[in-house]
Amino acid sequence: MINKNRNIRTIILLITGVIIMCASCTSDNLTGGNSSETTNTKILASTNTVAKGAKIYLIDADNWTYYVSRNESPILDSTVSDNNGNFKFDSFPLTNCNIQIDHESSGLLLRNFSRDGKKTNHSDTLQLLDYAEINGSYHADSDSVNLALLEGSGYRSSIISNRMFSLSKIAPGTYPLLFKSPIGFIDIIRADSLHPRQNKSLDNLVVNFKEYFIDDFEDGDSISIPGLITGAHWYSFVDVESSMNKTIAYTPENDNYYLSADMILRTNEIGTFAGTGVYLDKNHDEWDLSSIKSISFMAKGSGTFRISMESALIDQISPDSVYSWPHFGALFTVDSTWKSYTIPVDSLTIIPNTPLYSSGVTWDEAVKKIVRIEFEASPMYSSLGEHSLMIDNVKLDGISDTEFFRQIKLSGR
Repeated sequence: MINKNRNIRTIILLITGVIIMCASCTSDNLTGGNSSETTNTKILASTNTVAKGAKIYLIDADNWTYYVSRNESPILDSTVSDNNGNFKFDSFPLTNCNIQIDHESSGLLLRNFSRDGKKTNHSDTLQLLDYAEINGSYHADSDSVNLALLEGSGYRSSIISNRMFSLSKIAPGTYPLLFKSPIGFIDIIRADSLHPRQNKSLDNLVVNFKEYFIDDFEDGDSISIPGLITGAHWYSFVDVESSMNKTIAYTPENDNYYLSADMILRTNEIGTFAGTGVYLDKNHDEWDLSSIKSISFMAKGSGTFRISMESALIDQISPDSVYSWPHFGALFTVDSTWKSYTIPVDSLTIIPNTPLYSSGVTWDEAVKKIVRIEFEASPMYSSLGEHSLMIDNVKLDGISDTEFFRQIKLSGR
């Protein structure tokens, strides 16, 4: 629907923070190894010649977002290849690390190069690829954007003029793209895959530091926009009698992707349900969303549904029991026309006369431990039979990407 960022969001999430590198603007302060085992690796340029004098950066992949959201560098160490194209790091940290190699006309971003203090199973000879390039423009509520960044790397671009940006000399690969403000606000935009010698244009991207955009589905897959970094994804759930089918659908008439869920409710039993939801991260961790004001989305279909903000606090009251269902939520009804829905969080309630209703748990307590968001049909508020729900442009108002990602704790250090 209303495209947050057009083009099939292939993988360019740029996160924010001053990542201190760009293949075209990298630091010359190269120290050369500071790690528990010696690792020797040879580099060949895209022409199969020895890549002598290449700059190699060891990047903390696990904590990349942690550092960038705090305006710190995720680059842990750096070195230069010798005249034979060889380089080494004497030791590695326990965290998962990428390496970025920058040479004259070719480079490489190798993810998961090391883990648990050891080099992972990569070849001792690395072949560089011809650089790619990204040029684009964006819209924003203010002129506060100053950097575009590619996740997991040291690539960055200062904003040029007229809200334009240019990332040159980028190693081919898949990257989430982020924008950053001078005071450290970030906005995850999209993800894109880059091929050797490709010049990709990304125009009219929308940057908003004041909302947390869950998904516009323009990448055509079940990974949410924050999920490009957190691993969050959309899933389906259904009881043993009902049925559920979830797809990411496409409408060629207006070049639009959206989530489509078809459900059939077959019994009036307690615990009858079908729906779709999204976790906030792959580990199902708890997130404090206290600043959230409302949940917004586009929807159409047939039937009455309930959107709920699901809390670990309620899950813990009585795990795997009807007593922990349903969570705080609100009803909405859809028809065959796309409409915009905004659900204020002060309208989220527990359904009266359910087991959880008498538990005494409050929204102010539950919102500090949110793990997922769900859209659900149930005979408690829907009729039996077939129901159809299509959703798009799901976002949380009142909380920003910055507030969310600054809750991430430093790991493995």
